[in-house]
Amino acid sequence: MRCNNCGLGFLKPQDFSELNEINIRNYNDKIFYKKLIQAQSDLVSRYRKELKEIAKIVKSKGNLIDIGCSLGLFLNEVSSFGFEPYGFDINEINLAKAKKMFGINVLLKNYLDDKKFDNFFDVATIWDVLEHMKDPIRFLSRLILKIKRKGLLVVQCPNMDSYSFLKCGKQWDYLQAGDHLQFFTPKTLIKIIATAGFHPIKVKTWEDGLMFSKLMVSLYNKDPTIQFNRLLYKIISKVQKILQKFDLNIPLQKIQGMFGWILQMIHHSRRYPSLIKIYAIRPLNN
Repeated sequence: MRCNNCGLGFLKPQDFSELNEINIRNYNDKIFYKKLIQAQSDLVSRYRKELKEIAKIVKSKGNLIDIGCSLGLFLNEVSSFGFEPYGFDINEINLAKAKKMFGINVLLKNYLDDKKFDNFFDVATIWDVLEHMKDPIRFLSRLILKIKRKGLLVVQCPNMDSYSFLKCGKQWDYLQAGDHLQFFTPKTLIKIIATAGFHPIKVKTWEDGLMFSKLMVSLYNKDPTIQFNRLLYKIISKVQKILQKFDLNIPLQKIQGMFGWILQMIHHSRRYPSLIKIYAIRPLNN
């Protein structure tokens, strides 16, 4: 469903016990962990670029919280940029693994009610998490009290105004997860962040070639470039499974990413990327 007035997309809210079961099923199975291992080098490179951007905005380094931190791959990089890493995730299994593997400071479920974290964080990052929430405005309105005045919030979400959604429709990958409740456009995400009291300072839509290639795998039509993309994806997936049996980690996905970049050029999709990223500040008077 989609609001005719503002463009916000949403699914009928499910029972939250069901959503927790879906989360555990999606983010604790072997396939999820294998995908993370395969993409780790690309993810680390992306995280470092993001931290460089954050460091340009936040001059004085301090405490950084990553909400929805999963296994803590992003937080494992923040120390080298001068930040003290803190993480929270509703998935307690992955949160425990993040603490064990990387030694990050993990937060309990009641961290939003804990007064010792008031005006505590210099940076809060929320990568692909708000779409899981029933009431993101309420969450952000509570989170803002934990961020220092002039502290930075960085939010990333799937873009419902993207080329991939317009082409894939109900087969859009971000609709398939099962635990995504809301779907934003740049306009609606800006409004939600501003309503919670933050001041947006930078809005960016982006998408790399590998991401676009994977999203377009779900698209079935007679376009030869789309058909070749699907074939390439299947070949690379099969070869990677064979290599894993021999503990060989060869970044074949870079080939897929290169073709994805070409695919973006052919379909002019770079004008409508699949992700929205917003940087916002907590004002001095809030």
